[in-house]
Order: sequence, then C-alpha cells, then structure tokens
Amino acid sequence: GEGSLPGDGKRPNGFPITYLVGPKMDKPSAEGEVAEPNDERTAEERLSEAIRDLKVTQLDKLTNDEKDAGKFEEMYSAMEKEYPAHVPLLMANLKYLDGLK
Repeated sequence: GEGSLPGDGKRPNGFPITYLVGPKMDKPSAEGEVAEPNDERTAEERLSEAIRDLKVTQLDKLTNDEKDAGKFEEMYSAMEKEYPAHVPLLMANLKYLDGLK
C-alpha cells in the first residue's frame, strides 16, 4: 500500500482484510405464518382455570401475619385437594416452606 492511504499503509506490519458478503436473505412473508390453534376448551373450563390461577395468585400474596395465623396452610390444603398436580400451586408451597427457615 501507499503511504498516503489510511489503514494498512500507515500501520507497521499491517495486514489486508477481506470481507465476504453472502446473498441477501429473503424475509418470510406474513401470509405464511401459522395461525394459532383454536382454544377447544369450553367457557366453563376456561373460567375454572382462571379461578384456579387467581386462587394461587392470592395465596402467594398473603401477608406474613396471615401466614403466621395459619391461613396459608388452611388455604393450601383445600386447594391441594382440588388441584393436586398444579405446578404453580406446588411452587407456592415451596416458596412458603422456604420462607419458614
């Protein structure tokens, strides 16, 4: 390189850089998007699940005084009978038990 050019010509022991640019990528069209599957649950099932989720949320939000008064255990045992395999409910219990230590 010439000394008047910026870059490799002014840098001692400079080295050339080569760029390889690939082909332009095509953007997927909006028409090809897959529509979300229809919710096949009945209105009653959706309502039941929403109530369950609200109960778990409220159980998480109990104050320390309410937890100390035994409200958490009482509410949890009732909900556990109704929803024994509901993971967020089980997680709420783990958080509560972890807080007891």
